[in-house]
Amino acid sequence: MIELKPCAYDKNYVVTPDGTCYIEGTPPELIDVLERCRKERIRIRVFWCYKITEKLPEYTDYDYGEAWCDEHDVLGYVGRSTGKVKVSLLVYNARSWGGGELMTTHIGCVMDTKTHEMLWTYEHFYFPVMKVVLDTLERFSNTRNKWVIEARCTDGVQAHRLKDFFTGKRFSK
Repeated sequence: MIELKPCAYDKNYVVTPDGTCYIEGTPPELIDVLERCRKERIRIRVFWCYKITEKLPEYTDYDYGEAWCDEHDVLGYVGRSTGKVKVSLLVYNARSWGGGELMTTHIGCVMDTKTHEMLWTYEHFYFPVMKVVLDTLERFSNTRNKWVIEARCTDGVQAHRLKDFFTGKRFSK
């Protein structure tokens, strides 16, 4: 049985039977997937997005459900902190001791890096259409829907690899 209880910093957490805390609003199916990944030591790739249930920040140019195209802190194993509130962490590798708390309310998709299987997907999640273009600096750039430059690369091969990394077709840059 999963229960909701107030914890630190005026946040409410959903607590699993073995004591892992997830931010209130985390879908139960996602909690089940993350707990399975933690217990079975499955290496995952996490894609972040804004959910329809929240207000978009004024400073963003992303749409609801659109992948954020992050390249850092997106690969690893699900771990757990050791404090009073045992939150889920994204730990880079099996030898790592810590990592950042998983922003479970912003997860759009979780993929198994070994099988490339989507373990969980937010119903409105999608990957942006990305293009590799030669920009004014004569460098190859990855751009997405609104011609926002995500990255500049020195050659076309690197740019295409990064585009595939952003869209879940590749798990290394």
